[in-house]
Amino acid sequence: MNTLRKVISPLKYRRAQKGQVLILLVFGLIALIVVVGFAIDMGIWWWQTSIAHETARAGCVAAANSALIGGNAQSTFASVMNKNGIPTTAYSPKQGTGLGLKKGLELQSDGSWRAAVSWVEPTFLLNLVNVSQMPIFGRARCLTQNTGGSPIAVRKTALDYSKAHPGASYTILGNDPKWPLSDTENGNNFRGAVYLHMWCVPSSNQNCPGQIIFWPLTSVPPSSQTEKDLALDCFKGVNCNIQPPIGTRLPITNGTSAKDLAAAFESVHKVGDKILVLVYDGTVWSKGNSKNVVVQYYAVYQATKFSANSVEATLVGGPYSSLSQIPSNFLTRSREISWDYTGALP
Repeated sequence: MNTLRKVISPLKYRRAQKGQVLILLVFGLIALIVVVGFAIDMGIWWWQTSIAHETARAGCVAAANSALIGGNAQSTFASVMNKNGIPTTAYSPKQGTGLGLKKGLELQSDGSWRAAVSWVEPTFLLNLVNVSQMPIFGRARCLTQNTGGSPIAVRKTALDYSKAHPGASYTILGNDPKWPLSDTENGNNFRGAVYLHMWCVPSSNQNCPGQIIFWPLTSVPPSSQTEKDLALDCFKGVNCNIQPPIGTRLPITNGTSAKDLAAAFESVHKVGDKILVLVYDGTVWSKGNSKNVVVQYYAVYQATKFSANSVEATLVGGPYSSLSQIPSNFLTRSREISWDYTGALP
């Protein structure tokens, strides 16, 4: 009898162990399903949220552009949503206002626009743990305004070349050994950028004996870092709504490298953007430390290619002898700004 008990006891123990392992396997399988389900559904959530943000941004910019040139911002916004497959219920009717906007498009008192879309997305595997929906939310705030000035000066002979070769692309900023940015210059260091914040007076004197300066420039000559900062701000449209009249003499920026200028431009612009530029006669006047050009016309170029040291573009409008001749849709620039920014807008 004792011998039989000795044989049966281990068998019972093994069966108990197998039962425990089976229970652990079941719980482990459930846990694995939950983890996998969470990972899959979070991937779907991230993907859909990215779509919501990008679509809100595209709709915001398009609507603001439309409003600036006299179009219907709401219709434009709805058109962008529809083209991107966003259901009407995701943006209409409008819900919330200001910082709390949840759906729709809204013009703010400061001139900026807010756009928001939201919907619920069904879950994939989280249904197994009674989670059937995920909230999707995307929003954007943008500002569209006239581009103001541009710190780029293009020689008249380059503009003439463009007119003779429609669609031709060439360097307007930076450095290109194959394409000079000036016809006549001492030192050959003109990189296409000029100061809008500093005008020579009198403009008839090529030695630039005096200067009119514009904020935020407070003293002359500016440092190389100030040159770079002012150029970057101009490309952004910040503190640069300065339009030099025809005949104005502007110093060139010679303390900033071609690489820095090209990088500053590319950090703000993309291929296809239109840029208002100044046109000069091709001569960089040089006397001591003073190097300057004279504004003859305005023109509009479209960016076609970026490289480490240069920006290429093609002529799409001009030359213009007054700003009033330039079509308004050439002078619009949109950019996204922080949703909760409360400071003054440039």
